[in-house]
Amino acid sequence: MSVRAFDLVLAVERGKLHAEKKPMTIESLEYCANHLYVATSDSSVILLSMHEKVLPNGKVTFNSERLRQISLPNKKSAVSLKCLSAISRLLVLSDNNLSALNSSSLDPVPGCTKLKGVLSFCVNDNPATSNPFSVEIGVATKKKQIQICTVSDDRIQVDREISLPDIPLSLGLDGMAAFVALPTRYVVVDLESQHLQHLFPYNSDVTTPVNKRISQEEYLLNGPNALGMFATSNGISTRPPLQWSDGIHSIAFQHPYILALDHEFVTVHSIIDYHQKQTIPFQGGQLLGDFDGTIIIASTKDVYVLMQVPVERQIQSLLADQRVEEALQLAKNSQEIAANKEKYRKMLLRIQQQAGFIALKQFQFDQAGEMFKQGCLDIRELISVYPMMLPSGVCYTRSVPLLHDIADINQLIRGNTEHLKQCKRFLLGYLEDVRDSDMGSQHRPEVDTALLKLYCELDVSRLVALVTSEHSCDTKDSFDWLERFQRYHCLGLFHFKAGSVDKALDIWTRIEDETLSDAIKPGLEWIVDTLANANDHKLVWKYAEWVMNRDQVVGVRMFTGRAQTGVETAELRPDAIVRFLSKYPTARLTYMEHVVFEIKSKKEEYHTHLALLYLDNVMRLTAAAGTLKGAMDMAKSKLRNMLQYSDQYQVSMILDKIKDTEMYAEMSILYGKREEHDKALNILVYKLCDYGAAERYCVINSAGKSSDYRRRLFETLLTVYLDPIEGDKLSLLEPALSLINSPESDFDIVKILQTIPDSWGVGVVGAFLLQSLRKSLHSSRMTALEQNLAKSDHLNTLVDHVNHRNISTRLTENSVCDVCHRAFSDVSFVRFPNGVVTHTACGRNTNVCPVTGKLFKATTRRDDPTNPPSSSSTPPTSTLL
Repeated sequence: MSVRAFDLVLAVERGKLHAEKKPMTIESLEYCANHLYVATSDSSVILLSMHEKVLPNGKVTFNSERLRQISLPNKKSAVSLKCLSAISRLLVLSDNNLSALNSSSLDPVPGCTKLKGVLSFCVNDNPATSNPFSVEIGVATKKKQIQICTVSDDRIQVDREISLPDIPLSLGLDGMAAFVALPTRYVVVDLESQHLQHLFPYNSDVTTPVNKRISQEEYLLNGPNALGMFATSNGISTRPPLQWSDGIHSIAFQHPYILALDHEFVTVHSIIDYHQKQTIPFQGGQLLGDFDGTIIIASTKDVYVLMQVPVERQIQSLLADQRVEEALQLAKNSQEIAANKEKYRKMLLRIQQQAGFIALKQFQFDQAGEMFKQGCLDIRELISVYPMMLPSGVCYTRSVPLLHDIADINQLIRGNTEHLKQCKRFLLGYLEDVRDSDMGSQHRPEVDTALLKLYCELDVSRLVALVTSEHSCDTKDSFDWLERFQRYHCLGLFHFKAGSVDKALDIWTRIEDETLSDAIKPGLEWIVDTLANANDHKLVWKYAEWVMNRDQVVGVRMFTGRAQTGVETAELRPDAIVRFLSKYPTARLTYMEHVVFEIKSKKEEYHTHLALLYLDNVMRLTAAAGTLKGAMDMAKSKLRNMLQYSDQYQVSMILDKIKDTEMYAEMSILYGKREEHDKALNILVYKLCDYGAAERYCVINSAGKSSDYRRRLFETLLTVYLDPIEGDKLSLLEPALSLINSPESDFDIVKILQTIPDSWGVGVVGAFLLQSLRKSLHSSRMTALEQNLAKSDHLNTLVDHVNHRNISTRLTENSVCDVCHRAFSDVSFVRFPNGVVTHTACGRNTNVCPVTGKLFKATTRRDDPTNPPSSSSTPPTSTLL
């Protein structure tokens, strides 16, 4: 695919070269520092000044002026010219003789010898040694040699000669490597070792040998079959060959393009992708060369300059042809742009942005997104392509010059709804990707507003996530779009996030009442949870009746689900809530359970109220016909649990309500609360005949009490068994025996033996007696053991005391404190068990040795040999440990 990379501009008018109107042709030329040297067929060398001029319309022209002209003394034309600006010399190859002229005056250099038998020469652009007053050149001679020469201002000196197997036709020199074209092959020669390495064969009768330096120690060679072959000094190729036309005889290089000249055309190839980019017609092409960044081409009569089109224009041309990859490659490899880093950065960003819009026009969404990110596109530029996606209050002007020609997305889709959906999904995904990046953070309101609009249409679940998170959506646009797409639940969430809880609840209740239609229904539980967390308690009362009329079980959570802060407000005191819930019995019961069991209120009125509610529920179920046994058991269980474990309710009030009923289990609990255990046990034994419950009653009611209290309870129960109110005295013999033999029971054996009837034989109470004797014997033994241990401890203490008193401590005038190392001023001192003696002030902590840090209180024992006993035989004024 072609691109206009170069323009052909006339550099020297024909008249300035043919001033004498003699027939002649251009044979060779050189250009250096705005000076053009032209060798003609009439053995002349012409010096012209040549200056570039840019016209107001941007067109480039050249002004040239003839400065000097000489005729070579041998009357032969010069086939090669080379200006050495560092030493002001012009090398001229004519009739196989290499000579030097003054580059300014074109006068011969006095005393400078000529080299004879020269076929071609070249300058070493990468010499091994650097001398500012000389230039190293390579010379190909007829003697099958190449000569390495040094050119100074007064001589051409041959430094060394390297023999070759054949005549060198052309030569390229780079560092210590020489690229040589022999008649049948190309070779590379190591100048240091003189080693010759074969590159590839060719036929010089068909192919003109050309050597062109591309980079350090890399040359482009005109090879067989119209191929341009790359070669390095190592004898390898790191690039693919170029395919060009037959008859190539000159090559020039200006990054990133390689230009090749035949007799009819100049072909331009890219060194980036190695494709041909341009073909420039040029009949009779004689010479082509690059001179300090200027490419000059000449026919036999005229001289032109090939001006590279500015890279920006080339790139824009490629983008206009939608050749995105080529444009990006050219931008990244352009030395013209890379010379100015800031210009390069801005240019590359803009190219990537343009490439993104080109990919968008082709519905290549992945590539478009990648280009936009790499190009750091202003996110508003992309959003503006989508109608109504920018906030209505934002006035955005697109980039100037324009990055694209897309009026809006509708221009691309042409009525195709599927393409429209794809484009919107692309924008949605791209905005999600960049939302938290620097690009998205700079324009967060625009990004979030566009996301909300897209979610309204494409993804309701992510819409919910957006409006409940921290966002910067435009309020007015958001309200309009949420209502437009009937996203009322999200509209409520938007209000709630903004702090307008009342507006949010109003919307949600209307959705629940089905006056507003939304695919997402928050549900009653959502509303209740919102009320439970509302700080404005007036809102709770505003919607409380509406909630309760729909579901008491769920609705009561707006009171029970509130976080307990320990501070009661006037609006939500339990008293006020209980009064409100009086019309809703189910909710009231749940709330009272919450107050008593979860909040753990100690107020008597709440406990009594809950007990009465449980009692009323039991009585209601008892009176109702067809009550299920499970429901009744559950109701009674709650009541009994409340009566048993709470101590805050009015026992008398509850007892008065049930004394005329058959709720005997409940009565027993209440009598127990009043310490009327005989009545409670009589009910359990005679009314309920539940002997296990009677025993459990004793265990439960004696928990945490003294042993005497526990024994009295069990003795009371035994008395109930042995002295029945009705029936034979032996009728309760079995439960009585079970009680006295129970491991849970606790009795005074003497009292029991006095209580049981005389008619009971040993066989009846034998098990009890055996168990009691074992308990008594065990208790006696434990008591004796404890007494003996106490005596032993007392004796040990006495022994320690005696031993301590038998140890003496001797103080003399030379004795010093082991802590401060000062003498004792009086007889008061402290002695530690390990022998350390200190002043009383230095040994204040009597449990820790101030020198070793050893603890004595926990570790000092009579049988510990490492801690000798302290002495107590010191004067009364001393302090002993």
